[in-house]
Amino acid sequence: MNKGKKGYDEMQTARRNSIGSQMFVLVLLALLVDGLLFSRGIVWLAYPHNIAAIISACALLYVIRVIIAGAYLPPYFQGASNWVL
Repeated sequence: MNKGKKGYDEMQTARRNSIGSQMFVLVLLALLVDGLLFSRGIVWLAYPHNIAAIISACALLYVIRVIIAGAYLPPYFQGASNWVL
């Protein structure tokens, strides 16, 4: 497999791109639902906070999905256990 400059192989890059595209669509849909709820008079958070909450939740979900898919670290780091508690 061909590795890029950062050491990710092609499968990891493809997984990250796929998850990123799905999260982008999720952000757009969440913002659309938030706008529809606001137009109906339902406000769950004040204006700047609702957008920040949606983007933060989707970013956290993206990171969790990339870690679970095994595409967060390059292959030469995946076997190492360098956790400091």
